[in-house]
Amino acid sequence: MKKLKNQIIYKDISFTKAKNNEITIKLEKIQALQLEIKELKTKYFLAQKDLLKMDSLKRELAQSRQKVKLKNVDLDLKENELSEKKCKLIRLRDELSSTRIELMDKKEELMQMRDTLFSI
Repeated sequence: MKKLKNQIIYKDISFTKAKNNEITIKLEKIQALQLEIKELKTKYFLAQKDLLKMDSLKRELAQSRQKVKLKNVDLDLKENELSEKKCKLIRLRDELSSTRIELMDKKEELMQMRDTLFSI
């Protein structure tokens, strides 16, 4: 009977050890999962931070593009303005050239008239 009691106690102890080992293994798995959850939360936080930065950079890029478009419009207007001024200057040059030719013709006429007057 004592032997049977000892066997039962031994089995209880073995069963308890097995249960403790099982509990220990489950606790280790839980701790590993908790660590993995913590790492995933950190990665999620960093990903959210990166997304916010990307959104900010996208807005900044859109603003820069808008500024470039406005500068291009401004440059186009200035180019048109310069083109108009160039055309005006070319007209003035042509007018001056015509006036110069007319003046040279008048001068020639005057010289001929002077020569005619002196020869009389």
